[in-house]
Amino acid sequence: MNSTAPQSDRVVAVTGAGTGIGQATARAFAVEGAHVVAIGRRSEPLTETAAGHHRITPLPVDITAEGGPEQIARWVSETFGRLDVLVNNAGVVRSGTLGMLTRRLIAVQVATNLVAPILLTQATLPLLETAGGVGLTPEQMAVVREWQLAHCGRGPPIASVRWPDRAHQDQVHCHRQFRTSTLAAFH
Repeated sequence: MNSTAPQSDRVVAVTGAGTGIGQATARAFAVEGAHVVAIGRRSEPLTETAAGHHRITPLPVDITAEGGPEQIARWVSETFGRLDVLVNNAGVVRSGTLGMLTRRLIAVQVATNLVAPILLTQATLPLLETAGGVGLTPEQMAVVREWQLAHCGRGPPIASVRWPDRAHQDQVHCHRQFRTSTLAAFH
């Protein structure tokens, strides 16, 4: 990462931080000492993400809502005055045959997976530029997801801890590998 801030001063915003890769990413950055803004539509999963991690602050905002990206940028600016890393992780996947996709399903997918990351990156660009930070695009997050599938299997999300002992141990190990390899790119 280009930022010259010590890890303990870095501010990271993660969308889709209530579950799965977003939750694991938020927790991994927090463990490394960064201040993390966990962004998502629902406050309950964000609160769960922050549980036990005093450096994670939940910010329930719908990134697809009118003014949502600007609200996030304003809050981060007023609260921290900087943004070192933006992880555009939120995504919607609706599977099915082409004939099953409705205009509404397509619109939701495009709004969440394409339009919102562009608008959020635009809104936070001044903060990122000032801090010498970096934004991760949905394509880069897809690489992270592929890493998860290759190294963690197709089971529940890597941040899950509600498993039988053996599976839990495997996931904790995988989470550590994920954290190490993901964060190495930002040091």
